[in-house]
Amino acid sequence: MMKRLLLLILTGCIVHFSNAQSVPQKDVKDILRAITKNNLTTVEVDTLERNRTYLNILPVVGYSPPYGFLAGAGVSLGRILGSTGTPLVSSALVNVSVTTKNQTIFIARSNVYLPGGDWILQGDWRLLFFTQPTYGTGIYFGGTDQVSLNGNPVTLRRDEQDMEFNYVRFYQSVFRRIQGSLYAGIGLSVDHHFNIDDQTLDLNNAQPNYTAHYLNNIRNNIPLTRTTANGLSLNVLWDNRDNPINTYEGWYAQLGYRMNTRFLGSNVPSQVFSYDLRFYLHPKPSSKEHVFALWNWGQILTSGKLPYLAMPSIAWDTYNRSGRGYIQGRFRGESMLYSEAEYRFPLTRNRLLGGVVFLNGTTASAKLSGQSLLRAVALGYGAGLRVKMSKKTRTNVTVDMGFGQKGSSGIFINLQEFF
Repeated sequence: MMKRLLLLILTGCIVHFSNAQSVPQKDVKDILRAITKNNLTTVEVDTLERNRTYLNILPVVGYSPPYGFLAGAGVSLGRILGSTGTPLVSSALVNVSVTTKNQTIFIARSNVYLPGGDWILQGDWRLLFFTQPTYGTGIYFGGTDQVSLNGNPVTLRRDEQDMEFNYVRFYQSVFRRIQGSLYAGIGLSVDHHFNIDDQTLDLNNAQPNYTAHYLNNIRNNIPLTRTTANGLSLNVLWDNRDNPINTYEGWYAQLGYRMNTRFLGSNVPSQVFSYDLRFYLHPKPSSKEHVFALWNWGQILTSGKLPYLAMPSIAWDTYNRSGRGYIQGRFRGESMLYSEAEYRFPLTRNRLLGGVVFLNGTTASAKLSGQSLLRAVALGYGAGLRVKMSKKTRTNVTVDMGFGQKGSSGIFINLQEFF
């Protein structure tokens, strides 16, 4: 399958470069309009109008290992403020879905400029009724660890550990413009897991089956069935991207320092430094749609302790986009660093279809085993197809095939670019 996907993308590149003259853009709406009117020359103009809301709805039906079969819908909204000057693009993405693994998922994410552009509201709200395996902390592919529990050595297997839990996430930040594209602000972050069922845990046998969740929380005096990490954060933001839905040029940087306190309901206090950096370059200056994109994010625990499920983990970032090649939650740790590089390019002259190739790496710390950051790196790679849903907002349906180490793989379907 991977060879066929790469061959398709390579063929599209050859066709695109051999027909370099400009032709009008088309998106899915143009194709449907042409079919229903039987007029293949009918093409909607691709000028993005200011102060108008653009809405795209995508029914989602698919399959992936952590979810099983999934059905739901995704809604993408975009709007440009102001009548003149630098465009300020507000965007929001809402997903609602159910799965055959008895999961119900509601996610709403937003980056909204208030009129005038001096204030930004940034949100990540979730309500999950969830089942998902975890694999402990650090970067491992199997094996065992000898861990101290109340002064006694116990064995922890680094394999799949099934869990059920409900999860409420409420991240809301407010930013005020300092100058130009530079903003500063404060945020409230709530991570509340409840009805936690550590299904692999078995303490009744002569040789108990311990889990990373159990050992981490017991050793740190954190409850096992209900955990909370709530905090306030101080944040700095730089964003001069031309379009956050699908960026051709510019760069993005967000730095934050989060303080989880007992006063706000946290089980244990902690402090976390986080960053999110994104750069967009043009290896082909004559075409902005050829983009070399770089993404790096990290969360570093500077003091205190975290509940197991509140630790950073791949595909638990704001848009669930990290770690292509692995299932959600495959790697986690007290601290985590993630990097990804992606090359984006058009496949057809009308830019209805596009392609990407990507490479990523993840490293995480594990106090249970003594593994430090950068001690080991999990690599992922792959390629994907883009179908333009809206040429005005540049909204794409993304379909990627990702591969990781030790036979890991998966198909990843989303609305909007991965970063």
